[in-house]
Amino acid sequence: MTPPLRRTVAAAAVLILVGVTAPSAPVRAAQQAALQVTDHETVTVRVDASGTPVSAQLVDVLTAAGTGEAEVRNPSATTHLRNLRGYRRPEVAGDDLVQTVRAGGQLATEATVTDAVPISLHAQYQLDGRTVSPADLRGRSGKLTITYTVTNRSAADTKITYADSGGTAHTVTEKVFTPLVGDLVAELPAGYRNVTAHGGTVSGTATGGSHVAFNLMLAPPMGSPQSTVSLSADVTDADIPAAVMQLIPATTGTDPASAFTARTFHSTNEANVKLAEGADAVDDQAVALQTGIAGLADGLKQIADGADTLQKQLNGQLVPGAKATAKGAAETSDGAAKLAGGTGEIASSAADLSTGTRQLSNGLAQLDAALTRLSGTTGMTASLAGAQALESAVQQIVAQLGSADDPDSVLGALNRLTDGAGALDKSLRSAADNAGTLAKSIESSAGSTGALSTAMSGTATLISGIIDADCRPGGPLSAADCADLRQALKQSTGSAAGIDTLGDELAKAAKALRELSTGLGRTEDAAADLSRGLATTADGLHRITVALSNPDGGPAATKGVLQGLNALVAGLAQQVSGVTALASAAGHSSVAADQVNQGAARIAAGSSAAADSAAALERGTGEVAKGSAQLAEGAAAGAAGAADLAAQTVKSADGGKNAATGAEHLHTAGTATLTESIVAGSATPAQVSALFTAMDKRAAQALPYGAPDGATGSAMWAFRMDPSAAADPSAAPEGGARTRIMVAVGLLLACAAVVGLVRRWPRGVNHPADDASAA
Repeated sequence: MTPPLRRTVAAAAVLILVGVTAPSAPVRAAQQAALQVTDHETVTVRVDASGTPVSAQLVDVLTAAGTGEAEVRNPSATTHLRNLRGYRRPEVAGDDLVQTVRAGGQLATEATVTDAVPISLHAQYQLDGRTVSPADLRGRSGKLTITYTVTNRSAADTKITYADSGGTAHTVTEKVFTPLVGDLVAELPAGYRNVTAHGGTVSGTATGGSHVAFNLMLAPPMGSPQSTVSLSADVTDADIPAAVMQLIPATTGTDPASAFTARTFHSTNEANVKLAEGADAVDDQAVALQTGIAGLADGLKQIADGADTLQKQLNGQLVPGAKATAKGAAETSDGAAKLAGGTGEIASSAADLSTGTRQLSNGLAQLDAALTRLSGTTGMTASLAGAQALESAVQQIVAQLGSADDPDSVLGALNRLTDGAGALDKSLRSAADNAGTLAKSIESSAGSTGALSTAMSGTATLISGIIDADCRPGGPLSAADCADLRQALKQSTGSAAGIDTLGDELAKAAKALRELSTGLGRTEDAAADLSRGLATTADGLHRITVALSNPDGGPAATKGVLQGLNALVAGLAQQVSGVTALASAAGHSSVAADQVNQGAARIAAGSSAAADSAAALERGTGEVAKGSAQLAEGAAAGAAGAADLAAQTVKSADGGKNAATGAEHLHTAGTATLTESIVAGSATPAQVSALFTAMDKRAAQALPYGAPDGATGSAMWAFRMDPSAAADPSAAPEGGARTRIMVAVGLLLACAAVVGLVRRWPRGVNHPADDASAA
């Protein structure tokens, strides 16, 4: 290649370069901070008609902007190094060029590339269906198909670390390529007719030929590392067409297709993370639901056991005791009525005795005998003993009934039962409300699964679109990449189905909780009935207690049975004392008539008091009978309520066990499995997203030789297919140079001979030619 042609190629290469930023170490020289240096490296590979490299040249152009100047060390090829911007050969230090760049200036060098180029181009020719060599093709006619195969050989084993949606880090070793995009253009002469390009475009030229262009993408996983394109034409006297291919590194910041795909996988990865977080939260709620329902079922079982025990105690002890108390109180009331009648008669007799004191002296002997009998063991003394025994029994009953403040008494126990029933009512109401609230929360979660299913279906649609576009026969993706995408599609589709199943399971769980809330409401009603029955029982027992003992009741008519018995005992004691005194007086003398009269008066008063006490006893025992009957009724109602409560809570406990089993199944077969599926399906998009990041890094470092410290750079590989080029890359340049040297030497010798002849030609001598001209 001649210097003018080289300079033209270099200038054209600089004009079509697309910048790719190459990060490098901080600027070494202080004065370089205000100077921005850009390194454009273009490798031009000359290949023969089959694609075999003949030669490769590096054109390295440094430009500077800003202010000042700096000396830089520029990595470059140094074989056959030439300066394209001057005549002085650049200074070389090892594999670097030592160059001084100035703001607004430009340096350009050219050198032969001796390293292997990471890209290859191969051309195959088929004439009428048979493969022919380029040499055999020339001058022949027929149906010609040319197939160009471009291969990206820049793969490097690279460790890629990524995290799935569950947060687990994975490190894999992948072959990461420098992503390359560009085009291949074939210029067909006029002898090519009916031209078709498979995957390319065809346009005419001013000379009657055809211009065929193919777009290339050698960037896995966006495309295959190898791209094959072809054209077909009817040819006459065929000639090999020239072809030019240009490739540049592509990043997600410069290539729209790569950017869209990278963003798609990145968004999918983020969506998978959010989806996994949501599924994990739903799984946690399912576990909490299982635990809560199991605890509720245990609590309901304990309530059922307690209600059954209460029912047995009420029916076995309190109801019979209350009935017995009512019967005894009724009998006591009858006895008190009789006692009141007897003491009334005693009072009347004592009055008669008082008015007949004058006749006392005549019948003192008879009175003494009668009084002796009256004070004996079968008379007043026996009545006094009976009244005292009845008084002791009533005191024991009052002590056993006790008060609401005494925890060891009957009233205290009933008070605790009433409080417990009220607390049970509140607990059941709260449990019913919590079950309803939890049902609403689960229904809300079931509603959100629709959005999750739509997101996963969108991911499946996106992956399906990529498979349809790039995995068809002859598509850009490899079989392994297509298999990974189909696996990701399967996982995404399965995740969508799993989400729908989760929604159904959540709806079922919400329905079960609604039923549980209704059952708890019925249980709450039974507990309220129990609470009211216990309150009625406590009120009846309180009335019994007041009827038995009411020392602060005011008038005698409102005092209790115990107070009436106290008065009765006191009256009987007075009667016994009076009768004894009367007997003593009657035995001594009739002179004691006045004393008898007084004794009779006291007997009359005591008998009146005894009658009042007996009447009070009758009324008190009547109240005791009434209260005991109410107690028996309340206890029976409480027992029935406790039985209903036990039956309802047993049913609720069974429903709670079923709900707990369903919640466990929801966790094990639903939410946990869904989370695992989402995490497993998220690995592929996360890995592809990390792969794009690694490709961007490779593209940013894709300069063939690298940029100076602190400089940015861009790179391009240009392949020029020269049908006349020799296949031997070492022989062609030397042979061509040798030929050019021999021609130049021959021309110099011919010029020297002509000059010598001219100088030896005699001046003034007529030559035959001159004569002929003159004639």
